[in-house]
Amino acid sequence: MKKSEPKREPAVDERKEAFLQELYKTLGCALGACRKTGVDRATLEAWLQDDAEFADRVRLIAEDALDYVESRMFDEIKNGNARLIQFYLEKKGKARGYGDRTDSARTGSIAILTRDEMDY
Repeated sequence: MKKSEPKREPAVDERKEAFLQELYKTLGCALGACRKTGVDRATLEAWLQDDAEFADRVRLIAEDALDYVESRMFDEIKNGNARLIQFYLEKKGKARGYGDRTDSARTGSIAILTRDEMDY
């Protein structure tokens, strides 16, 4: 009868790679990636402190997630989502007079174009 070998922990690089793959799947949610891979927060923080390449990959995943969400927002804006149009103008259109105001009376309307009316 053959003795079973003790279960070994995967190499740190393999654990980091598995974590990064899960982080990408969760759109940068560290908690979800930690739970899926069994990496605790203290370990993650140590990896981020001690491994600049790993930390850079985590940052790039966060940027990819933001790009993805922005692209979905723009799809919704193109479909006429008035709330997202307003949100976008408040955040990006401040130089043109959009944004948070201190007065309580807001007047006017917003024109919502259909896809066919847009130039792009």
